[in-house]
Amino acid sequence: MTRQLLVGLGLLAAASLTHAQTSSVSIYGMLDIGMRHLPDLAVSEDGITRVDDASRSRMGYRIKEDLGGGLSAFARLEHSLRVDTGQQRDPVKYFDDKSWVGLDHVAYGNIALGRLRSPIDEMTSGSRFEAFEGFSLAAAVGRAGRSDDAWDNGVYYITPSFNGFRAGVGGRFGEGTAHNARGVHAEYTKGPLDIGLAWQVDGETLSSTKTSWGGGMSWRFSAFSLFGTYVRTSDIGATNAGKAYTATLGVRVPAGPGEFRAAARKVDNDRIAGRTSHAGDVDTTHIGIGYHYPMSKRTSINASLVRQTRKTFAASGATATDRQGIGSELALRVYF
Repeated sequence: MTRQLLVGLGLLAAASLTHAQTSSVSIYGMLDIGMRHLPDLAVSEDGITRVDDASRSRMGYRIKEDLGGGLSAFARLEHSLRVDTGQQRDPVKYFDDKSWVGLDHVAYGNIALGRLRSPIDEMTSGSRFEAFEGFSLAAAVGRAGRSDDAWDNGVYYITPSFNGFRAGVGGRFGEGTAHNARGVHAEYTKGPLDIGLAWQVDGETLSSTKTSWGGGMSWRFSAFSLFGTYVRTSDIGATNAGKAYTATLGVRVPAGPGEFRAAARKVDNDRIAGRTSHAGDVDTTHIGIGYHYPMSKRTSINASLVRQTRKTFAASGATATDRQGIGSELALRVYF
């Protein structure tokens, strides 16, 4: 009897070990903070020196379980925070950046439900298409333009990879507060080339929608890497008269123990307030250069220099304000 009990306990331990090997829960995150000097061009050209978040710091949870037969379940939760104050970035949504669950099959692709990244955001704002990986003052942030970057109440399906090609289709249910949203994307990743294209319609209100299309590209050569994104949005606002575009370019060059990085962004808005008014239009440019110095696999020092311009308009289209400024930042970034 004792021998049978020991054998049973051994089999139970082996089964528990096997289950542990096919399930995983991981905690991850990034904290990025530094000393920054930069004018708030929405107010004036006077520079402000402060301790500030260098990037959108975050922490999150990844969950995956192998269900057998090529099928697995997954979940993701991600929370944005401000390291300089310890506050959550969104006062209402704790898991403001990512919150979804789904199923993935090696032969049939995956489907996710929850608060999802929109197709435009996934194909243009991801770190794969930006020289600074979307982090630091010099990064060309805001690459998704006027499109929604995330969808609440969303569902999205992505195919398996076929020789580097993947595609996806999904939508968001407005649930009484806005039109339903919908979108598609296609991507190709093979060798040094990575390309993504996307189209989506966002429900701004129950009576208005906006349509966006665009994409991103990265091409990695032996001596340098090139990056670019472009997004155009139309039908903005209550009268669907507004139009906008955002374009970015970037380069990354190995230099010494780290990398030299540069990025440029141009944003142009037209008739955001309505068909007969330019009062809501804001045009900006951003040019940033920087150096990424990795101290270890988790920790890096990042230096940035930027030049920014910001122009606003009166209802007639005449220039209302035209400001420019120079900024700098030295920041410490830690992954975990």
